[in-house]
Amino acid sequence: MITQLFTSDSGVVIFPLISLFIFLGIFTTVIIWVARMKKPYLDKMSHLPIEKSRYSQEETNRG
Repeated sequence: MITQLFTSDSGVVIFPLISLFIFLGIFTTVIIWVARMKKPYLDKMSHLPIEKSRYSQEETNRG
């Protein structure tokens, strides 16, 4: 069945290829973006969930 799908002239083969190229494009872009991030920015972002902000303290005091 799969070989019939790939050998047929129905044009269905193009959709998985387009999906693969879109995935690879996005994946490659994200990998390059992460690799180019600066260390101070990563350190700042890594501590954000741990640091208490004024907003989180107000929510804790209300509850």
